Amino acid sequence: MLNKTPYVDDIPFDLGERQAQSAVYFAMGLFFSGTQPLQTVFTCMFFVMKYHVEKYNLIFVYNKQFDTKGILWKPTLRLMLIILYIFQMMQIGYFSLRDPLFFLGGMIYLLI
Repeated sequence: MLNKTPYVDDIPFDLGERQAQSAVYFAMGLFFSGTQPLQTVFTCMFFVMKYHVEKYNLIFVYNKQFDTKGILWKPTLRLMLIILYIFQMMQIGYFSLRDPLFFLGGMIYLLI
């Protein structure tokens, strides 16, 4: 008779890697949304599914070996604002190449 020991999963949830991947996916979805509007819908669907999958993984699958005590949101917010600023600069450049006066005048509010 074999004595089976219960399986214990000791692999922690790698929060830094998952957060970096999400930031890259957010940036790619945002950058391509200006030229491909349908990309926005698929990016939104991806993040809704990713939210539910990661929530399930954090609650039921992975060991929770981290607690940021609320300090993780500041670098994340700064990174997202940098991504949005780069996106705005790209859109101003893209639209100003088409018809400089019309699009640049309409996009100048993004700098403020």
